[in-house]
Amino acid sequence: MEVVRRRRGEKGEVGEEEKARMAAAIPAVPGAMTAAEVVARVAASGAQHTGIVGFGSLLSADSAALTCPGVRNFRLGRVRGWRRVFGHPAHIFFARGIANPATREIASLCAEPAPDPSQGFVMAAFEVPTSELPALLERGAPPLPAVQPLLRYETV
Repeated sequence: MEVVRRRRGEKGEVGEEEKARMAAAIPAVPGAMTAAEVVARVAASGAQHTGIVGFGSLLSADSAALTCPGVRNFRLGRVRGWRRVFGHPAHIFFARGIANPATREIASLCAEPAPDPSQGFVMAAFEVPTSELPALLERGAPPLPAVQPLLRYETV
């Protein structure tokens, strides 16, 4: 069983049946690939490792390694022309029971183009074994868009 945060300070166990119910409640995002489609596409490529860019909790090598023990080549960089935004309600937070509308804890972190190309943020780049990709996607990442732009970054 997995322990999840339901409301600030309140924890509860979630069994497999409850996790399946919550996952089924997450609507499809038009133009996005499901986690299963992402895994299938990467597996079909034959790649042994998958490149990941993290800009939230994945900025920590320790946090990334908790989900993916085989993480390698962890490094920090800076992305220019993009900004981090905590302003979008995340339907996955509601489906998993971790949103708290009473305290307005409903926003997820995303990245969007910045109005000023000199703006940017610190990100992490690393690789994980392709076999560990499902655990990373289950961690809470929303479905990935089918086409992701390749971001150039500077090392920090």
